[in-house]
Amino acid sequence: MKNEYITPTSVLIRLSLNERIASSGEHAAGPIRPAFDRVEGAVQLSETDGEANRNRLNALLAGGDVRLAPGEYPVAPGVVIDGRTLDLGGARLISTVQRFNGTLIVMAGDHPRLRNGRLSGLYAAAPGEEGYVKYEAESAVRLPAGGFTGAVIEDVEMDHFCGYAVCTGGEGQVHDTYAVRHFSLAEAPGDGVCRFGLVTGMPFVTARHAVGYNYYISRSPVVYVFRDAGGKVVGRAEGVPGEPVARPSDAVSVDVTVDMPSYVRFGLFEYAYDATLRIEGCVFRCNQRLGIANLCGVSEVIGCRSISNGYPREDHTGISWDSSTSGFVDIEDIQTPRLTVYRCSSEGENLGIASRAYELIVKDSPKLTTRIYGGWTASVTDSGSVVYDNAKAAMQVTVGTNGTLDDKAILDTSDESDEDMGARPVVPDGGAVFRRCRYGDKTIHLWYGKKPQGVFEDCDFDLQTDWLLSHGKPDYVFRRCRIRLNGHHLIDQKVFDSGVFTFEDCEIDQPEGIAAGCAVKIVIR
Repeated sequence: MKNEYITPTSVLIRLSLNERIASSGEHAAGPIRPAFDRVEGAVQLSETDGEANRNRLNALLAGGDVRLAPGEYPVAPGVVIDGRTLDLGGARLISTVQRFNGTLIVMAGDHPRLRNGRLSGLYAAAPGEEGYVKYEAESAVRLPAGGFTGAVIEDVEMDHFCGYAVCTGGEGQVHDTYAVRHFSLAEAPGDGVCRFGLVTGMPFVTARHAVGYNYYISRSPVVYVFRDAGGKVVGRAEGVPGEPVARPSDAVSVDVTVDMPSYVRFGLFEYAYDATLRIEGCVFRCNQRLGIANLCGVSEVIGCRSISNGYPREDHTGISWDSSTSGFVDIEDIQTPRLTVYRCSSEGENLGIASRAYELIVKDSPKLTTRIYGGWTASVTDSGSVVYDNAKAAMQVTVGTNGTLDDKAILDTSDESDEDMGARPVVPDGGAVFRRCRYGDKTIHLWYGKKPQGVFEDCDFDLQTDWLLSHGKPDYVFRRCRIRLNGHHLIDQKVFDSGVFTFEDCEIDQPEGIAAGCAVKIVIR
C-alpha cells in the first residue's frame, strides 16, 4: 500500500463486540458463543504420566486440532497451541509442577483456540499459612507479546496457579520465533519524530512505553511514516500507543511521531501478529495473584467470573491479604491499547480491574470495581464503583447509569471539550481545569515531575482529612467552589518553597484554616 493510511487490524477487531451486542437479542441471557469447527475423535491421555501427556499433546497439536476425552489428566508445563484448537472436551488438566517459571499452555500464531474444560495448578497455602510462598512467574495460559492474532479462550475454568490464569509475555516455554522483537529504546526528541530501522521483517510494528510506569498519554495518536531503501514514503498509519499497525512489505525504516512527556521512554516493537484476543465465558478461581494480567493488544473479556483470586480457597475468612495485587484484571506492566470488559464479575477479591489501558470500556458488570491508574479514556456503564488511585489516572472518564465513584472525585462529563480536563480525578497539573468535581476523605498526591498549576471551577470540597500533598511551586485557582474544611486543612504540608492559592467567589467555612505550615500565599477575592 503506497502513500495511504493503513487501518490497524485491531480497530476492526475492536468493533466486533459492539456489533455482536447490537445484532443479538440474546446477550442479556449470557455470553455470545462463536461457532467452532468440530474436531473429530477424542484423545484419551495417561492418568499418571504428565510429561508423556505434554509430549503427546504437542505432537498432536503440531498436526492439527485436538479434542480430549473427558477425564482428569496430569500435564507437565509446556503445551503449545500454535494456530490450532485445543478442545478440552470437559477434561481437567492438572499441572505436575508448583511454582514453575513459565506456563502450562502457550497460545500463539494465527487464531489459536482453547475451550471447554479446566486447568488446575497446585497453589495451596494462603498468606500467613505454613508453606505459603509468593510467586508470580507461573501461569495457566500465556500468550507471547505480538505472537498471536485472533486468539480465543472460551468456557475454561483456571484455578490454583501460583501466579496468573492468563497473561502475556515471552518467558518460559514460549519459543523464540513467537517473541516480540524490541529494539531502539529512545527518548522523544524535541520535534517529536524518531527514525527507526526495521530489522526483522515482521508485518506489524508498534511504539509504546518501554521502561517503568510512565505511560504515553496524549490526545494525539502515534503517527508512523514508512520508507523504503531509497527513503521514499511507502505508507502511513496511525494508532494509539501499543496498538500494532501494518508495515508495508517494502519498508525498511519508519519515522514515528509522538507527543509525550519527556520523562516517558519508549521503543519500537516489531510484532509477528496483531495481538487481538477474546476471553469468553471463563472462570478464574483461587489463583495466587490474578485472573488476567498485562494483555498486550486489543482484548475483549466477556461473560467471565473471577472468584477469590489471592486465596487457595473460596472461604478465606480470617486470612490476611497478601500485599500483592490480587483479583480479576491487572493492566500494569504492559501498555494495553484497548480493553473491553462486558458482563463480568469479581467476587471475594480485593481488586476487580486495575487498569492502565489506553482505552478501557467496562459494560454491564455491576459486581466489578474498576480502579483507574492511567490511560487516556475510561468508560464504565451499568457497572460497579470506579476508583481513582493516583495522579496518572485516565484523562477522560465517563460513568453511566448505576455506576458509582469513590469520593475522591465525582465527575460531571457533560462538557467534553478539549479545554475541559475536569474528568481527571486528581490535582490538575500543567494548567489543566477541573469542573464540577468533588473531594472528600482522600489525601491527594501530586507526584514529582508534575507541574502544579491548574484551575478548579464549581467544585465541592467536603473534607474529612487534610487534602493536598505536593512538591514544587503550586499555583492553583479556585472559582465558585464550596469548601468545607470541617477542621481540616486544604494544604497541610511543609514541602512548598512558595506558591499561590487564589480563591474567587468561593464559599469557605474556615478561611483561616486553608493552609498550615506552608510557605504559600493565600488570596481570597
